[in-house]
Amino acid sequence: IGACRVAIVAWLLGIDKTYALDHDPNVLVEIRRNAGLNHLESRILLFCANQACLSAPVSLVICNIFLEELRGIAGELAGATAEEGNLICSGLSVEQVPELEKEFIKLGMQQSGSLNRDGWSAVMFRY
Repeated sequence: IGACRVAIVAWLLGIDKTYALDHDPNVLVEIRRNAGLNHLESRILLFCANQACLSAPVSLVICNIFLEELRGIAGELAGATAEEGNLICSGLSVEQVPELEKEFIKLGMQQSGSLNRDGWSAVMFRY
């Protein structure tokens, strides 16, 4: 249940309200349960994943999915990121980062940071 874990960590780091999105409605049921166990029902808003569920771009978008899936929703992720915001993508092997960077450069974003550990990467993009 990665979306909920990320939302909980974001809350612990000081982000008052988070949005947890997933393509699978069954996962959303588990996210809701996990948020309840952590007494965060009012702080984590749940949506079936697509950019249309957000009324306006947000300051921080975090996704933890594989490159193949990222390619398919790169435009939605970029569109969900505010002009001065950050987009963090994880779940990538170190070797996949240049390929992902090309996708976001086409959308007007630039890589602004990365973290590599044990062959895996998290990459941050900005406009």
